[in-house]
Amino acid sequence: MNSISNKWLIPLIHIVLIILVYTSPWFLPWPYIVLIFLLYHLQLSIFKGCILSQAQFKDKQGRFYFYYLKKVFPKLKSSTIDLAMDYIMPFLIIILAYIIQTT
Repeated sequence: MNSISNKWLIPLIHIVLIILVYTSPWFLPWPYIVLIFLLYHLQLSIFKGCILSQAQFKDKQGRFYFYYLKKVFPKLKSSTIDLAMDYIMPFLIIILAYIIQTT
């Protein structure tokens, strides 16, 4: 089961969670979205990374986005993706949710 999980189940869970997060402004109240991102950052500080990525890549440095984007953009830096996915995207999603839900 472990090899099966690493090959398709964990990436599938990642994709489903990412889709849910990106669509959350349309179905989840914005304060809950803020809470989800706070819990995400708590996970990053406690486990030194995403627990799904650690299970998939067997190390603390592997990141889901970076792994797949690096195949398309070989010169991409991990720090650029980390900044965008850990800080910029959550901020934009929260702002979008707030705008959609309060106007």
